[in-house]
Amino acid sequence: MITANKSRKIELTEGFFKNLPYGNTDDADDTKRLQPILQIMNSRFTKDGTGIRLRLNDGEHCYATILLKDKGFEKFKANEMDNTHQSIIKVLDYSARDITKDSVRRIFIRIKDFDLIEKDSPVMA
Repeated sequence: MITANKSRKIELTEGFFKNLPYGNTDDADDTKRLQPILQIMNSRFTKDGTGIRLRLNDGEHCYATILLKDKGFEKFKANEMDNTHQSIIKVLDYSARDITKDSVRRIFIRIKDFDLIEKDSPVMA
């Protein structure tokens, strides 16, 4: 368990990014996708301003091929989240797909919705 502050203990979903390429991100009964708890390490608007590129931390690994869109993008703006905060979020809705660029296979994650758990947290890994 990783502690975000003295009054509230928050556990990141360790190993989420490591297990993602193998499809091991569903719960035990395979009927519901895992809703990981992750920390935003870095964020920047896309060139066209319709989304946010994220670098997220799962407590074990960081991952940067992530785009925040749709309802999640609106929540990000409404909560005034920016690069000065290392916010902790619970991802409610996302999709992941394989992409190949320059002969390198990557998994592209698109986050559509999240809950904000803590707006400003110390780095947790």
